[in-house]
Amino acid sequence: METVRKPLNEDRVALLLGSVIFILALLKFSGIDMLGWAVKIGMWVGDPLDAWRPATKGLLPGYGALFATYAILTGALACCVKLMGNDVVKFVKSFTIIFFIAMICYTLGANAYIAANPTQLKAQGIPWALGLSTEAGLILALVMGIVISNFMPNLAESLKDACRPELFVKIAIVIMGAELGVKAADAIFVKAGLDWDDGRYIYEIKMVSGTMEYECDINAATGVITDWDVDSIYD
Repeated sequence: METVRKPLNEDRVALLLGSVIFILALLKFSGIDMLGWAVKIGMWVGDPLDAWRPATKGLLPGYGALFATYAILTGALACCVKLMGNDVVKFVKSFTIIFFIAMICYTLGANAYIAANPTQLKAQGIPWALGLSTEAGLILALVMGIVISNFMPNLAESLKDACRPELFVKIAIVIMGAELGVKAADAIFVKAGLDWDDGRYIYEIKMVSGTMEYECDINAATGVITDWDVDSIYD
C-alpha cells in the first residue's frame, strides 16, 4: 500500500525556510556570499531603474537582482506551498502579480522627492523633498492593497492563493529569532524569565547588544516566538 505523505503545517514550513535563509546568511562570515543577489531599493531621481541594486554591490545589474530575487523567492515559497499540500500553479500566478505590484510601489516610494530627508538633498541634487524615507513605498503598497480589495474584487479574489501573511510573518520571526541567538553572544541580558500571559506560559527575554535593545516572548510549550521588538537604547 502506498503511503500518503501528510502535508506540513505553516509553523514547520516557516521554520524550515527561515532556517535555510539564516544559515545561508551566516556563510558570509566565512567569505561565501549566498544572498548577495537579493534586490534592495535605494533612492533615485531620474531613472526608476537606478533604485534597484543587489545586496552585494556590483554582483548583478539592478534589473538582474530584481529578477533573481523574484525567481528564487518564488521558487522557495512555491516549495513551501507544495509541502503544505496546496496548489503551486495558482500560488505562482498570484504571487507574481503581487510581487511586481509591490516592487512598483516600493520603487515609486523611493523617489528622492518623496524619500530624501533634509541632509540628503544635496547628495541627491534636488531642492526639496517630503522626507518620508524609502519606507514611503510601504504606504503606497498599503493604499494599493486597499484600492484592489475595495474596487477590484475579481482581481482581489484571484490573488488570494498568494496572500499568506501568517506564513510570511512566521518565516521572518524565525530569521529574527535566529539573529537573536547570534546577538546573544555579545549581549547584556536585562531580563529573562517565565511568566503567565493570555492563558499560557511564556519566556520573556530582554537584552541589549551595542546600541540596540531586543525583546521577545517565546511560547514555553511550543518554543515559537510569539512577539518580537527591536528599539534603539536612545528611544
